[in-house]
Amino acid sequence: MAHQHNPQEKQMADESMLRTLKAQAEAIWPQEVNFLKRYKLPQAAQILDVGCGSGEICGRLARQMPEASITGVDLIESHLQYASQRHTEFSQRLQFNVDDAMNLSFEDDRFDLCVNRHMLQSVPDADRVITEMIRVTKPGGWLHIIPEDYGMIHCSSVNSEVEDLFLKGAFGFARHVGTDLRIGRKAYRVLKQHGLKNVSVNYITVDTEKVPRDIIRDIFIAWRDGYATAMDEAGSLDLKTASAYFDEFIRCLEDENEYVVWQVPLLSAVI
Repeated sequence: MAHQHNPQEKQMADESMLRTLKAQAEAIWPQEVNFLKRYKLPQAAQILDVGCGSGEICGRLARQMPEASITGVDLIESHLQYASQRHTEFSQRLQFNVDDAMNLSFEDDRFDLCVNRHMLQSVPDADRVITEMIRVTKPGGWLHIIPEDYGMIHCSSVNSEVEDLFLKGAFGFARHVGTDLRIGRKAYRVLKQHGLKNVSVNYITVDTEKVPRDIIRDIFIAWRDGYATAMDEAGSLDLKTASAYFDEFIRCLEDENEYVVWQVPLLSAVI
């Protein structure tokens, strides 16, 4: 049975999620890192990555900030073990712990930067996660959040029927498990309602002009392998149809005459 705070535990723990996180990091980090450089952090910053998964970004943060101490937390123990094994070179200042994003075990005002990426769309209460992130971040510290929005994926040639992959399949699955795949467009309001300072929203454009096609294709292949069956089990799209729709997006990504874009929101705020 899935953890009550992780209704997508089956999909998150699947091998395909490791491929998803790797490809997403390769697609997004080159643009994302420029935003991180704007934060005025101390050299020996204390950083928390909430919902760190396989530690893809923890490792990149460790390389980018060689004096920072970084903690990654997640509920999926197998991902944390994978992350630890991959990042032994940073073991003196990078650690991975099992922890619940809705009830973090850290004291108040602990971290200079609190990161949350590709996670809020998979939990039943995004506001509670944000509340916990605010609690454990120091006054004057930063939140850095990538909340996904699956209404912001487009392909130049797919018809309205294939677009049902997200409009019916993905959103139907999310309703079935009680999560919100449109949290990306709502997170700005949530941060403002918490009274945070310098709330900013920017978009990372993952498209076939800025990102190698094979990287975006790998994201769609991993999504198909992890979620086509989930859509079928949720009754939102049958397995054959969901797989075929994913394959149509993949075909577009393999055709240099086609254009595919995913607009990924990136929000930041000061505590």
